[in-house]
Amino acid sequence: MINTSKFGRKGETLVLKTYLQEGYHLLARNFQYYQTGVKGRLGEIDLIFCKDQLIVMVEVKTRSSLLFGHSFTQVSRKQLANLQRAFAYFQNCFPEYRNYSVRFDLASVFQGQVTILKNAYEF
Repeated sequence: MINTSKFGRKGETLVLKTYLQEGYHLLARNFQYYQTGVKGRLGEIDLIFCKDQLIVMVEVKTRSSLLFGHSFTQVSRKQLANLQRAFAYFQNCFPEYRNYSVRFDLASVFQGQVTILKNAYEF
């Protein structure tokens, strides 16, 4: 049986290394958004990078099989809305990044191979 959180963490690490090699700077890993009065986290951004006045949010999907389809198809509207709220919360926590451009990337990890879909969604 696969430990899904360790498996997912390995995928995130591969994606992290890819962005670092491209000159991005890591700002946050697993940045979680909570709201007072609401139980549990409302959203999480897997990785947040910065490069040349650009903030890049990355959702990482790690798969061991394509049985349920390609990971690029596995992001729901609800998850996108939660990511948007989490990023707004991030900007409130770190106002120095408010005037930066923003890009949302989707990274897929399958059999150790990283595929990045840049500008996957616009907010």
